[in-house]
Amino acid sequence: MSKILRASLGAAVLSVLACSKDFKDGSDDPPLLWDDTAVDDADDTDDTDDTEVVDQDGDGFSTTDGDCEDSDASVHPGAAEVCDGVDNDCNNVIDDVEEAALPVWYLDADGDGYGETDSALPACEAPSGYVANADDCDDAAATVYPGAEELCDTLDNDCDGNVDEGASSLGTWYEDYDSDGYGDPNVSQESCEQPAGYVSNADDCNDVNDDIHPGATEYCNSVDDNCDGNVDESPATGGTTWYEDWDSDGYGDPNVSVEACAQPTGYVDNADDCNDVNASITTASTWYEDYDSDGYGDPNVSMEACTQPAGYVANADDCNDLSASATTNCFGTPETLSDWVSDYGEVSAVGVDSVGQVHVVYFDAVWEGVRYNVRDATGSWDSASDLVWHSGHAAGAHLDAVMDGLDNFQVAYTYDEDGNSDQELWYTYVASDGTSGPESELFGTTGTDATGYYVSIDVDTSNFPSIAFYDDNAGLPYLLDCSALTGNCSYDNVDDYYTGSTGYYTSLAVDSTNDNHVAFYDPNAWSGTWFSEEIQYTRMDSQLNSYEYSEEVTTIEPYTQVLNVKSDNTPCVAYYEPIGGDLLYTCRTAGAWTTPVTVDSTGEVGISPAMAFNSSDLGVIAYYDLSNGDLKVAVESASGTWNVSTVDSSGNVGQNPSIAIDAWDTVYVTYYDATNQTLKLVEG
Repeated sequence: MSKILRASLGAAVLSVLACSKDFKDGSDDPPLLWDDTAVDDADDTDDTDDTEVVDQDGDGFSTTDGDCEDSDASVHPGAAEVCDGVDNDCNNVIDDVEEAALPVWYLDADGDGYGETDSALPACEAPSGYVANADDCDDAAATVYPGAEELCDTLDNDCDGNVDEGASSLGTWYEDYDSDGYGDPNVSQESCEQPAGYVSNADDCNDVNDDIHPGATEYCNSVDDNCDGNVDESPATGGTTWYEDWDSDGYGDPNVSVEACAQPTGYVDNADDCNDVNASITTASTWYEDYDSDGYGDPNVSMEACTQPAGYVANADDCNDLSASATTNCFGTPETLSDWVSDYGEVSAVGVDSVGQVHVVYFDAVWEGVRYNVRDATGSWDSASDLVWHSGHAAGAHLDAVMDGLDNFQVAYTYDEDGNSDQELWYTYVASDGTSGPESELFGTTGTDATGYYVSIDVDTSNFPSIAFYDDNAGLPYLLDCSALTGNCSYDNVDDYYTGSTGYYTSLAVDSTNDNHVAFYDPNAWSGTWFSEEIQYTRMDSQLNSYEYSEEVTTIEPYTQVLNVKSDNTPCVAYYEPIGGDLLYTCRTAGAWTTPVTVDSTGEVGISPAMAFNSSDLGVIAYYDLSNGDLKVAVESASGTWNVSTVDSSGNVGQNPSIAIDAWDTVYVTYYDATNQTLKLVEG
């Protein structure tokens, strides 16, 4: 058969088959209908060279059939186009894949390898920034994707639908029960967020005490306050300063010290050693400034030193360190108070008000009344006048007065109301405006007996008076405690253990707690074996309850005495001792009276003493020198010694003194001038 005929027949068959596109092999390509090699060349009478077409990849298409890559069975006309960089269907277009068959890519905006579903893009190859999965649940966070580590960031890092579960960065929080900012290491919980009442540290060593935590102040209390593992370590607050005692003499070196709660070995609690390498040299001495170089020191200016400093002396006896001519006696010239009567002032009382005015009451022996005068702050005296006088009725033979905190000058005195020579206890006052208060009877008697002798008055913190006195009718000392300026007084006997008359020379002082302190002379005190003469002491409160009752102060046959109290309520007594003729002084401390100190023993001294304390609680005593007929004043120094001065020696002077000290520590003393029968005043 000729080649032309075979070609024509083949084309016709192909034309028919192409209409159905349903070939046996299921493809769109027609099968080969013959093989040129199978034609018997013998029948070919054509002398032309017949070339056979071969389908090399067996895909049913040869190159003459349009196979554009006969070495790849997946490439031939009509083949399915796939994304492989090859023209699979030989239409001269590479990878022209239908969209439905294209792979889908998803945007990975956060670069974590996982895309989001809302950004699908079909393409043969992944576009830049796209991935083949849509598994990311948050494509804006690179830490969020399936299988990611769960963090404490309020995100679902591993895309499992839960937030912060089992997070690798969970915080451990510790209970802060005492709210001091430090946690209990034994109570904790894990959480991304800080729970209420918890903190991030476990540093507290006591979570029930907010004073105990790291950095707290260490105290001397046997507790580790600052949680450093040590108890009361130096320098703990409340500790003691300890001073090295190198020479073991009991006195410490002020230059070598430590702060500690307990005493370290080789240390003492004082810094008094002057030489800590010599045990024979111990404490420093007190030295007083001698500004005027007169050999006497100023009691108000002192220093401690091992050796005497320049300009200092060992005594504190100067009463005016600005004047070398004034040493131990700084009292001025005595002045006689003017009065028209011829004998006045044998008994007197002085007081100073808050503006420095000096008030005086005294007994007028001629007209038997109570006289009053006042000196203003410029030094000018008013005219003396009668405070109490009633013709034929003696008043003021015994009297006392006190300046209260409101500048009322309160006066207690004896008065013969009915003119039959008996005496009652009366009371009045000069108000701060200079007017006189009413005269009030406080304690009376009948017949010819007397009461109110040795009267002594003081006021409490409400400025109401208390009055101690001797009642000759009962032979006893009494105490009145009043709740008004005009009376309303309770009273009681201050000596229940008596035999015979007792209570002479009563002396009273009221302390800052309103307790009444009373000293009195008992010539018939019973000791349990015999009778003796004693000064006795009683303390009663404002309701007249007794605390110390008829307590013995001294048994050395005292004659006259005076009591006063210091600012710390310590009672002290100055008294005349007639055997030696001396002035003695004692105070009650720690429940007992101290050994009496001799204030003055030069002659017969100390009769009828008057005593007050200055702002430094140093005693000042005015008294009569019987041997010389002089007025003396003794001033206590800071060292405990007494500096004695003869203040007035012009005649027989100094009997029955009264004393007052103002707010500036100026001392005022009134006393009787027996030579001239007048009242005198001296100050210093």
